[in-house]
Amino acid sequence: MVSIRQLKRGVQSPKMVFQHLNKLYFRNRYGKEFENGVNFMEEDWDNLLLLDACRYDIFESVNAVDGSLEKRTSRASSTVGFLKSNIHNKDLSDTVYVTANPQLVWKSEQFSPDFHKVVNVWEEDGWDDDLQTVLPETMVSYAKEAAEEYPDKRLLIHFIQPHCPFIGEFGREMVENSNIDFWPQLREGERDIPKDVLLKAYIENLEVVIPYVDELVQCLDGKSVVSSDHGQLIAERSFPIPFVEYGHPQDTYLPNLVEVPWLVCPFDERRTIERAKTDTEMQSGNVEERLKQLGYKV
Repeated sequence: MVSIRQLKRGVQSPKMVFQHLNKLYFRNRYGKEFENGVNFMEEDWDNLLLLDACRYDIFESVNAVDGSLEKRTSRASSTVGFLKSNIHNKDLSDTVYVTANPQLVWKSEQFSPDFHKVVNVWEEDGWDDDLQTVLPETMVSYAKEAAEEYPDKRLLIHFIQPHCPFIGEFGREMVENSNIDFWPQLREGERDIPKDVLLKAYIENLEVVIPYVDELVQCLDGKSVVSSDHGQLIAERSFPIPFVEYGHPQDTYLPNLVEVPWLVCPFDERRTIERAKTDTEMQSGNVEERLKQLGYKV
């Protein structure tokens, strides 16, 4: 069913119509959950470090974290889809979710989250007002605290990079204001930034976060895996309507949107993991503002 809001946006933007039609194609073929994807929460790990919107091919080319790299297929092409298809109605009382992404709170009524604990790093204390994001060093600090406080729980650690805003020196200089409506503006032709510039800024954003991922892996006990919730399109043709697309539209199961890294890092001993129920507070007064600053339409 198409809403009035979607119809209005379609009149204003023909490419929104193309995007919606492509989504319908993939939904009709695969359903709202990509049937070829893996449920990451059912995989074998003690610590799962997610790099938001990280493509497998680019991670493979720049990664400096030690480990055995494989390619995995995500069940979704967006964070909302990833959370819905991996955590909905799951007993995750053995897992602490440390996240720089506000989507779990924003869409909590859709996910029925059952984590032991959720640490929303994007709240005031973890948010960088100048760059309008959560910095990777901040995530490392919060993740280390969670590891100390919950030694018998799995850790799901969700970095925001390489997702925009671009925080590297090149990205900040060459791609100004890479947050609010950034990818939609590019898709609609409201901004004109060459693909090579976008790609360089994206790669730099990944290179910025990798040393912090490596630092965290080195200090966490147990089996650590580095992966991503979904990939990214950067001025690439969508399908079946072949218009130039950007970002990571939901329910669009193209290879560069669902192929993600799965880096299994060396480890000595596993942690003993135990389940324990607790109440998880999901309310937040600034979630909508944070999502806008990270480039999401809300």
